[in-house]
Amino acid sequence: MNIYQSNRHAHSVGWSTWHFECCTKYRYKVFSNHYIKNICFIAIQEAARRHKIDIIDSEVDVDHVHVIASLPMSMAPTVALNRLKGLSAKIIFDLVPNLGKLYKKGHLWSSGKFCASIGHITLDKAKKYLEDHHAKASNWNPRPLGWGGCQI
Repeated sequence: MNIYQSNRHAHSVGWSTWHFECCTKYRYKVFSNHYIKNICFIAIQEAARRHKIDIIDSEVDVDHVHVIASLPMSMAPTVALNRLKGLSAKIIFDLVPNLGKLYKKGHLWSSGKFCASIGHITLDKAKKYLEDHHAKASNWNPRPLGWGGCQI
């Protein structure tokens, strides 16, 4: 099976793979405790499972988290990250109630976020594909059919 067949979805073919990073609010070093770090890792895995997000890799640092995830084609990356942050925070607060003293308003994650797409090909390969397969014809007219007016 080639890569295109394994990435088919309803009426579409493609990849939606992203690198996410989110930080704890105020950059508190909440995950310096090994137990809480493991709870965070499990909470992110569970949040991803519930929202049909496939975690490829993840790393929990003392004050931030990195996640590489494959998303459903219909899900925007910011939506996915917000869902991961929201549900994981709820799970973490449920399992580590003492964090409520540190975060009285119940916001574990800062509002900021980082998202970067990850593709199976490089930008250079995509440009080469366009040059090779979709080359512009020499008689290409940039004006739509029936468009009158001045000459370009």
